Amino acid sequence: MTSSFFSPKSVAVIGASTNPKKLGYMIIDNLKNSGYTGRIYPINSKADENTIIIQYKAYSSVSSIHEIPELVIISIPTDFVFDELMKSYAFGVKNFVIITAGFKEIGNDNAEKLINQFISIHPDANILGPNCLGYIDTQTPINASFAASMPMKGNISFYSQSGALCTAILDWSDKVGMGFSKFVSLGNKNQISENIFLDSNFINSNDNAKPSFFYLESFKDGKEFVNKAKKVKSPLVILHPGRYSETAAAMQSHTGSMASNDRVISEALDEAGIIRAYGLEDIMDLMMIFNFYPSFRKVQRVAIVSNAGGPGIITTDCIKDYKLELSQLNDNTKRILSERLPKTANIHNPIDVVGDAMADRYGYALDTVLADENVDAVIVLLTPQAMTQIDLTAEFIQRLAKQHNKVVVASFMGGKRVDKYEQYLFSYGIPYFDYPERAVWALSKLNLKESNNLNSQVNIPDNVSIENIFKTPSEKDITNEQDLYSFIPEGKIVMKLISDQMWHKSDTGGVKLHLDSNEKRLHAYKELIQLGEDQKKENSNFEYKILMQEMVKIDIELFIGAKRDSNFGNVVAFGMGGIYANIIDENMLFLSFADKDYIKNKILNSKTGQILNGARGQKGIDIDSLADSILSLHKILSEHPEISDIDINPLGVVNGELYAVDIKIK
Repeated sequence: MTSSFFSPKSVAVIGASTNPKKLGYMIIDNLKNSGYTGRIYPINSKADENTIIIQYKAYSSVSSIHEIPELVIISIPTDFVFDELMKSYAFGVKNFVIITAGFKEIGNDNAEKLINQFISIHPDANILGPNCLGYIDTQTPINASFAASMPMKGNISFYSQSGALCTAILDWSDKVGMGFSKFVSLGNKNQISENIFLDSNFINSNDNAKPSFFYLESFKDGKEFVNKAKKVKSPLVILHPGRYSETAAAMQSHTGSMASNDRVISEALDEAGIIRAYGLEDIMDLMMIFNFYPSFRKVQRVAIVSNAGGPGIITTDCIKDYKLELSQLNDNTKRILSERLPKTANIHNPIDVVGDAMADRYGYALDTVLADENVDAVIVLLTPQAMTQIDLTAEFIQRLAKQHNKVVVASFMGGKRVDKYEQYLFSYGIPYFDYPERAVWALSKLNLKESNNLNSQVNIPDNVSIENIFKTPSEKDITNEQDLYSFIPEGKIVMKLISDQMWHKSDTGGVKLHLDSNEKRLHAYKELIQLGEDQKKENSNFEYKILMQEMVKIDIELFIGAKRDSNFGNVVAFGMGGIYANIIDENMLFLSFADKDYIKNKILNSKTGQILNGARGQKGIDIDSLADSILSLHKILSEHPEISDIDINPLGVVNGELYAVDIKIK
């Protein structure tokens, strides 16, 4: 995408109107009032030489303008959009914003087909939408949308599939005084999608590597998005709804989106180091903190300064909940605090300056704590007492945060008495939150981005097979009764009915265990033959075989499987099986983006990993080899497109080694 899309020297609006209630009027008005200095051309098919819209001469068509506009905004009925695209492109236009709705989001397949046809014929064209609000760029500046307001210039960019969400956040930003770099309504994403805004040349040159927020109901190309996101150093935040089937149905009618499995999406975002928001409160709180601290940094050790004990204790719990640390103040810090604070104050973290604290006491405590080398960030809590100097306390917070160059966030709790001072905090450059829980959560997201090391991949051999990855019990296909007695491993055996058409054979009696005599073998064989023949009576195409297998003594029962996700590619699932499955419900997913270090760390930090690493004197397994096994399953799916599913259940730990006891492949 060229820079002319967001900083065009001229804009034409097809569907411009003299009626202030029409979108075509609002868009022209927004262009004028946004400070845009380029040329504006209203297009209305009924315009004549005397037609003026707002203050601009109107034209009957794009081709009647004396120059080729660098951007054309289309806001006309759906049936006419394709023709206007074709005529404008023929005139030389390459950049389009299609405001018009009524395409795939309502099942209008014909209109959708025409848009996609235009895109395929003209791959050099750039199309935002259709079914979108438009965009705002405060750097140009330009408001090429029908949003009600133009935000101030700021650090954050917001890209959204919901135009209404854009307008809601714009209105909120007006209230708090927050600025933005870009607001882009993606709409149906027929051509321009979220992936474009992660291009290294785009995000660095246009946004100076500043925070980017996304509301996405679908991913245009999930694999491409994650691969690009892993290379972005600045904060990326995504709100992706659709965790439940009812939500997915609503999204389909909204923007024509089809949802991926939500757990796969969460894993993809995690592997890429992307922060996932789960609601508008998350989005707004993260915008609040990244607005003032637009890059990741270390904020692990946190101190609390409060004028009340209760809120400090609540906040301490939250610090532990979000895996931060309560700063251990050094002896000098505690000595200085004890010299100036009342005897009733708590000089240990959380610091309680007590309820009668005036602004100077807050300032003294904050100055002392910020000077401690064991403190990365401070949360200032305030509850309004009769003597509390809220405004002066806010001034102290601003001055000391700047002086010490450390992260400081605030939560002034209450209502009427503190509301007006929140604007003070914002104007002073201090992120503020209504409740301390939200302050801690937002603070935790400032920590350094953790994503896969792009250079730590392991070379897995080509043509790898499951037998190369795991040990397997000895086994033999049984074709007649005589075969039952020629297979004589030590100990007991298992007999199984194997069929591609019977995925869960245990549920249908297709597995016979603990066969330790010839009589038991023969009885099991006859039962399985009968089961197979019964299945054939129901389905004449049913094919099966009987397999006899060494029965190994499993110390720990696991499962591992692999399948393909339509958007994010290969997925490997791993976790506890057997009696542990319901007790330790933490099935882990690993996408093809995951590297070995990421896989190992995720397993080791799980309850499953604690067991596999040798909990309570049990013999552990080699986690390093397990990570290689997961990467190898990805390799198998990559090398064999005909395979859709691999299911190894149970995957048994036998004397410290992994055995693939039962393998199913589709």
